[in-house]
Amino acid sequence: MTETNFMFENRPNDIPSTELEVEGTVPAALRGRFLANGPGRMQIDGQKLHVFDAYGRILSAQFEDGRVTLVGRHVQTPLLEQELAKDAVVKRRLFANKPSRWSNLFDLDLGNSCMHNVYPFAGRVLAAQDPGHFILDPESLAVTGRLDCSGLMKKGMSATPMPRVDPASNRLVLWLQKPGPKDTVTMVELDETLEVAHQQTCKLPPGLLHDVTFTENFYVVSRFGALNVLKVLWGAAPVFSAIQFNEKTPVLHLIPRQGGKPRTVPLPKRMHFHFFNAFEEDGSVVVDTIGYPGQVTFSSLFPDGERERVGLPRTETPVPEVVRYRISLETLHVEERVMPGIACEAPEVNRAVRGRPYRYGYASARTDKDVTIDPGAYVWFGGVGKLDFEQNEAEVWEAPAGSSCSPPAFVPDPERSGEDAGFLLSWIQDPEEGRSSLAVFDAQDLERGPVARAQVPELLGLISHTSFAPAE
Repeated sequence: MTETNFMFENRPNDIPSTELEVEGTVPAALRGRFLANGPGRMQIDGQKLHVFDAYGRILSAQFEDGRVTLVGRHVQTPLLEQELAKDAVVKRRLFANKPSRWSNLFDLDLGNSCMHNVYPFAGRVLAAQDPGHFILDPESLAVTGRLDCSGLMKKGMSATPMPRVDPASNRLVLWLQKPGPKDTVTMVELDETLEVAHQQTCKLPPGLLHDVTFTENFYVVSRFGALNVLKVLWGAAPVFSAIQFNEKTPVLHLIPRQGGKPRTVPLPKRMHFHFFNAFEEDGSVVVDTIGYPGQVTFSSLFPDGERERVGLPRTETPVPEVVRYRISLETLHVEERVMPGIACEAPEVNRAVRGRPYRYGYASARTDKDVTIDPGAYVWFGGVGKLDFEQNEAEVWEAPAGSSCSPPAFVPDPERSGEDAGFLLSWIQDPEEGRSSLAVFDAQDLERGPVARAQVPELLGLISHTSFAPAE
């Protein structure tokens, strides 16, 4: 099976609860659920979907007493139910319009397939995409509700699909965005009942946002693109193909957490989607992020024929860089530092260090053995990386040639001390063998390779993001 077939194979079925065969020994301290989100059903009524437009399927691998049990279920969104009932695409997506040309005119109500992210918070599991988040039952993964942020989330708004828990307050931090001549952005902190504990609203220059991070005194968001709104309103092109990017596009917004005017900081010409972390030090805000030195179109993630149908040329993704920006709070002067020898994506850190000085990060990483049709697209990266921001260097464990490693999740080990004392979990897809495995690494000894593997006798498909929900 080629890597192209592996990425675009339709996976319309749920996965019943199945105990997996384990090679090696699962550490006794590893208890909880390893969660992953990615495309399941990849087509409707014969129309193939872009990978990021497909219907989300959640994987939950439960670790208990050395055993691993896997469950997989599609997120039962209204979009999935409606389109299955009609056997047709009825909503616009980021990468595709509805089949009827004029039905897209002035239609900005994008469908939510909830394919992008999955995260735990306060005993719940939530699946997320820009149009909104759904609350899932932790055991069955059935949808139990929508995250409305105490009524703040309205139709036509977007929400970060990458919220983060602040360890200082145990609140979930996210943004809501209402587009306009100036975007209205509301920063929200949710308590353990999913009610708003803190909020503040500001006006920002129009643009597309994705991730969020924070320091003690600032929320941090970045603009990765601008949108040709008239092109989208006219319905002539899908949303993502109407994105504009030039040297003035990349900016970082520092939004004071206790109110005040946001500070907009121009950045070098890179597209930034995901953060590692941010913190304050010596009168500066330090932000570690992934930056692409050029425009990203995700055109390689279209299945055969669909790229031509929407009229988007195939463009290779620029190879991502790990960049540290140090921003003076007095002058807003930006210093940049690129980490050599590492290209990676979907970053992770120990949750306990979010918003404060730290040393280590983790990500899926490019290797010299990658078999790929797009060298910069992280969904084909064949390694797991550990990054040392103090030494500005990284190490990468490489899977067998042709394999793909999912973004890793970091799980602290309560029996050891140290920021990197814990485990890394990653799904390893092996198209040549036609199977997947869940690999467990010791984060302090990545070079050793997996200390345990849970085997799945089928290919599970692309993984967008992962997280870990510890047992209560």
